[in-house]
Amino acid sequence: DGTEYQARHAGYAGLLDGKVSVVPPIWISGDAMKAAYLNLPLEEASNAFSKEDLEGMLSAAGVKEGVDQKKVGVLAAALSSGKADKLLYLIAVGTVPVEPQDAAPEFSIAHGAQAGVHREDGSIDLRERQRYPSVAENEVVVSCTPPVPGTPGITVKGEAIDVRPPVSVELAAGDNVRLETSM
Repeated sequence: DGTEYQARHAGYAGLLDGKVSVVPPIWISGDAMKAAYLNLPLEEASNAFSKEDLEGMLSAAGVKEGVDQKKVGVLAAALSSGKADKLLYLIAVGTVPVEPQDAAPEFSIAHGAQAGVHREDGSIDLRERQRYPSVAENEVVVSCTPPVPGTPGITVKGEAIDVRPPVSVELAAGDNVRLETSM
């Protein structure tokens, strides 16, 4: 009846669920952190995909971030020369988030209850419990490392990967202890 169906993007053509479809040969990992070209065998009459075709396929698959243009160019050259021999070609990688570092107290003394004293022979004298260390005047008993915020990541589809805020430590100065801040 003169009806024509034209591909909007380069890819593999066929009938899917009774519909004329063009599927971009871009595989995206489940976590959307990697995108690769799926190199399926082509019919003899098929044209090799160009660099522009590959870029259009990435766009059609929703890949917006982390595209390695050099790898796309090398892949296009391998496809046009018929030397693309791998099944998957990794061409885009997302940015992995960096987890925050929580604040942490660093004790310069033994600060917990002791179950006993360790002897040289490896045994423990359980009669020697609840010993407390002595400290000198102005000796640092505990210091706290500051929290360091993390860095959000981003998927190849441009979706942000949030990180949790770092946990702070709040210690209170008790009897005969003074708090000093170094800010």
